[in-house]
Amino acid sequence: MNAEIKSFGSSEATSWATSSDTGCSQGSTVTLDGVVVTLGGDWTVDAKDTKTKRWLPSQMPSTGGTVETLITKGTWASQQELPAYGAFFKIEPTMSGKITINGDPSANTAQPLVFVTLDKADPTTILSANVTDYKSGVTSWAYNVDADHVYYFFQLSYTGKLTAYRFALKGFSFAPKQGPKNFGDGSETSWIPTSADGCAMGSTVTLDGATFTLGGDEDQNWAWNAGNGGLLPSQMPSTDGTVGTLVTKASFTETPVLPTHGAFLKIVPTKTCTVTIRAKASANQEQPLIFVTMDKDDNILSSQVTDWTTDFYTIVAQWTYDVDADHHYCFFQASYQGIEYNRLTLCGLYTQTVATRIGEAGFTTFASHHPLDLSKLPDGLTAYKASAVGANTVTFSPVTEAVAAGTGLLLKGNKGNFYSIPVANAAEPLADNKLVGCTAETVLEKNENFWVLVSNEGTAEFQKLSKNGATIPAGKAYLNAAAAGARLSIVFDDDVTTGVTEIVNSKLSNSKYFDLQGRRVAQPQKGLYIVNGKKVFVN
Repeated sequence: MNAEIKSFGSSEATSWATSSDTGCSQGSTVTLDGVVVTLGGDWTVDAKDTKTKRWLPSQMPSTGGTVETLITKGTWASQQELPAYGAFFKIEPTMSGKITINGDPSANTAQPLVFVTLDKADPTTILSANVTDYKSGVTSWAYNVDADHVYYFFQLSYTGKLTAYRFALKGFSFAPKQGPKNFGDGSETSWIPTSADGCAMGSTVTLDGATFTLGGDEDQNWAWNAGNGGLLPSQMPSTDGTVGTLVTKASFTETPVLPTHGAFLKIVPTKTCTVTIRAKASANQEQPLIFVTMDKDDNILSSQVTDWTTDFYTIVAQWTYDVDADHHYCFFQASYQGIEYNRLTLCGLYTQTVATRIGEAGFTTFASHHPLDLSKLPDGLTAYKASAVGANTVTFSPVTEAVAAGTGLLLKGNKGNFYSIPVANAAEPLADNKLVGCTAETVLEKNENFWVLVSNEGTAEFQKLSKNGATIPAGKAYLNAAAAGARLSIVFDDDVTTGVTEIVNSKLSNSKYFDLQGRRVAQPQKGLYIVNGKKVFVN
């Protein structure tokens, strides 16, 4: 056993993890930015665990260091005495925030986890205790703390087992409480959070047309999540911040109620417009997306429930709604079983616009149930109509005016990027466009004249539905045109070199060459041709 009292961490650190090269005695401390944790009991490295380097205590919690004085589920219920020996953590914050304890608990339902709040002026006086039943798979516990109190955390002992059924420590982290922030001044139509935008719930985003409040209770946070590229809430929706009041699919279906705690967006429009929420949803079919319409006193008038699909998790998805200044609105993903699990990540908010993502080949088809103002597209995005079809090519012409709702478009931009497209008040139908927009999911049977956009080894092209049909998702488009080939290469009449994938010497290639009108060329000269479905420049 290591008999040395040690000090770990620093006042600049936000987290600390156990390691394989040390252990310590009771009274050792871990210092983080905003909190000091004192370790009760002696701790040594778990020799059987070579992966996480967790620490095991020499004893489980007791008041006297003996089997007879173990603090068990039974003794805690009757006496509520704090441990003086064995595995426990005394937590002394220097500011308000959230402490997270990471570890592997003893896998026994007779050993709940206990978090005790004490009066700082009299740390022997217990003010409250939060008892959490053991649950398989749960390895972290997070609690809101402040500088006016002292706290204890420990797992209750198993009766008669002083040195067995132990809690293994992995580390601590601390997140200072962040006050509400105000983003935007009402002049912009989009807001995309960054790593600097972590905030307390209750923060607001003001855009042209609406103000969004990032719910709910100010003791909870929206923290930056780099993996999902957005803000991750500390809790999912509930009515009082506890597991028993989670707003789930079942509870909302039975009795519609608005959350007051956890992850939700309250939307207050200042005019009639569209709002788009972009997020990565929790991957659970029991967690639909819910949009609630209220009167201006926040009484529920109606709700729209969108079932969860795989795309909501595998990609950043978006939901667009029509709103007006005569109502308030609330958007959230239903909770599941845990208040701090199965969470949605907020990735962006838009008004007066619709948003879309460019595919990996640098293109996507698009259609909106709103008229669009294509004269105000963001930098890097260009909209096209399908103006002509040859034997093996489809020619696209740029569109820079407003277009009617439902217009099918081809969008070109940086692959993987999201772009917001301004909504127009009204517009006339687009002439001479062979793209058909789908504002609702559309099932197409196999048809010689139907074509869908695909990526062929990183090059965008249109593929004929002559052998199989396809389902066109809402917000996409397909091509309706007669052509001989099975694939159509994309040609732009605003820049004939756009999309050239390679330059070849005609003497070195035995492939078949076609001009941009789809005609076979036996002896290609210097210029642009279609070869194997790709545009090449012959030098």
